[in-house]
Amino acid sequence: MTASPADDVLARARKDDPACATLLAACEDPETLGELLVAVHATGTPAAARAVAEALRRPFRRGAWQGFKRLFKLLEARLVEDDAPPADHDLDLFAALVLTLDAAPRWGTYPVGRKTVAYLQRRAYRALKALGRSRPACFRSVVERLLRALGPATPSAFVLPRVLRATEPPPRAAARLVPLAESSLAPPPAFDGPDLLALDDEALVRPAPPPAAADAPPLSPPPPPWKGPIFVERWVEDPAWLVDLLLRVTHPPVADALARLGEERAGHDLLAVDLDRFYDLLRHPAPAAWRLGLSQVAQRARRERLRAGELAVLFERAAAGDAPDWPIVADVLAVLDQADAEAELASLLPALRDLVLRHPAHPGVDPIVDLLRRRLLARLVPPHVGWDAALALSAAPRPAARALGRDLVATCADLAPATAAQLDALLAGPLPQDAPDLVQRALVRPAARPGGYRPAVAERPAAPEPWLASHAAAALDRLPEPGFQALRRALLTFEEQGGLDPRVALTLVGAATPRARAVGLELLGGAVARGAYPAVELPRLLSAAHEDVVVWARERLEADAAAGRLPNEALYRVLDAPAADAQAFGRALVRAHLERFEAAELIVFCAESPDAATSDLGIGLYEERLRGQGLDLRALVPMFRILLYRPATARAEKERLYGLLRRWALEAPEHARLVVDVVGELRRTESKLDRSRVVRLLALVADRFPAVEVPFRVTTVFHGRRAGAWTSR
Repeated sequence: MTASPADDVLARARKDDPACATLLAACEDPETLGELLVAVHATGTPAAARAVAEALRRPFRRGAWQGFKRLFKLLEARLVEDDAPPADHDLDLFAALVLTLDAAPRWGTYPVGRKTVAYLQRRAYRALKALGRSRPACFRSVVERLLRALGPATPSAFVLPRVLRATEPPPRAAARLVPLAESSLAPPPAFDGPDLLALDDEALVRPAPPPAAADAPPLSPPPPPWKGPIFVERWVEDPAWLVDLLLRVTHPPVADALARLGEERAGHDLLAVDLDRFYDLLRHPAPAAWRLGLSQVAQRARRERLRAGELAVLFERAAAGDAPDWPIVADVLAVLDQADAEAELASLLPALRDLVLRHPAHPGVDPIVDLLRRRLLARLVPPHVGWDAALALSAAPRPAARALGRDLVATCADLAPATAAQLDALLAGPLPQDAPDLVQRALVRPAARPGGYRPAVAERPAAPEPWLASHAAAALDRLPEPGFQALRRALLTFEEQGGLDPRVALTLVGAATPRARAVGLELLGGAVARGAYPAVELPRLLSAAHEDVVVWARERLEADAAAGRLPNEALYRVLDAPAADAQAFGRALVRAHLERFEAAELIVFCAESPDAATSDLGIGLYEERLRGQGLDLRALVPMFRILLYRPATARAEKERLYGLLRRWALEAPEHARLVVDVVGELRRTESKLDRSRVVRLLALVADRFPAVEVPFRVTTVFHGRRAGAWTSR
């Protein structure tokens, strides 16, 4: 007689043959399947248990559901009521059934009823409670299997949340307590008002403030503390088992609950657990597990040598992303802040730097900045941190980050030259106000650029120059006031320490803003004082487009003229200026200049001057000074030549000259002889003499002073008038 498929499955199950799982899965009769599942499990072999568990992966179907319910009740009775230790495969199957119930849908469909599922869930919870009360070892075995089977996204609706009591809200850090004043047994409140004896008359009569609103909401009582899972003593009596269980659990809520349980209830008992397990816990994906492992590592930092490399890995994980786990970061840094963790701290330097640069405004960067300044500042050098990073930190919102930025700017100034854009950022940021001495040193005396960042005029347009004169002018125009003052002090220091190219000052003089032009004029004054810019070039500034520049040039010319330092050529250029007001200023300057000359110097100056008005002024001053002292007209021959030759094209100037000669010639015979000699000298030059005027003058001289010899023959003409003809002498 041929054996039935059910008999074949049972036979293979008794022999612990894995093939029974395939035969059991092939059973399609619902009535047979339910009975067969119970019979196969009754064989007690591991292969039978695995075959039943495989068949019950889809329990919510006809036949399988009936077998599921019967097996659940049988396993419940065996675990709770029997005294014999349960087999491992029974524990595995019972845990699998509980997990199936825990994740069962809340809706019901044939053959599964919603109320039946809810009943079995409550029964599973009661079974776990019974195990925890009477069989602690069995309870831990089932719980361990339940928690290990949970994946990161496994749903858990009823059993496990109740077992762990994870549905209750966690206790708040700062609970709002009910005031003692609401208690009838509380002592009377202490008087916290002002001392009446210390008040003056005005304070005593001042009305009291209005009372607080009576309808203010009362303070809510604190929530009850988290009780922990059921039978907490079963979970924490073996701390090593609790830590091992936490290491194998990946479900986030369960891991958080276990970590809180170990931290709040296990307490100092965790110190007996091997430290290696807590290093493994640092790699756990749940943040609560990280913190538990880190807290245990930190507690043993002073008596055991830490494996700082693993802590460094934890720090990188906690610091990754846009929202770092700041408490973990702070805890890791606190643990690594040991003398023997120097190498690990150095390996964390890029991560620490990036974290501070990404979140300069977050309060969590303060302990990082403190550690960097105390332990790693000497390592924060290019290329780890350059000018851009240092300048960004110097403008951070947090004071600690700004202090670190100042330290890094000082380091970069001594190790890496700055570009023009970086100098702009330095002067436009808060450093000129926060640390003006640091900015001054970074511009003038940096070790990376011994000569300082002197504005230099590039000889070629493409020459690489970090700070051209035109760039300095543009920077002065747009910088805020602290940066402007810092740059001004640096430029004046450069001028004092050997000077700048005068073209830099001239470029600044042509800037758009008055404050930039003022700096340029200061530099130009220094260049003139040290002889780098000749004073004869100052008259060019009288034609500048800005009034402040023109006023400065006039004041400088007047001061140099008053001190006797203004060369004659500078005066000539003032007189040649195209603007009429500049020419008038030049004439006034020349008159004051001439009045300080001696007679010989006056002659030389007027003889060299290309201006007819200057020569006429010189003749007038010469006449005033030497009147009654024997006027020598021969000394004035060069001035007459100037007035009569190229510059003297105006009729008024010539008329003044002829009038002067006529007046001098007719005063006395000796003057007449001098005029005759002067006219003779002028004839031998290229001066354009008006012959008729000169002959008429000499005829008047001969008529008034017959003893004076003139260079022509005088004859009498009609109407009694005298005339003359030139003769050679």
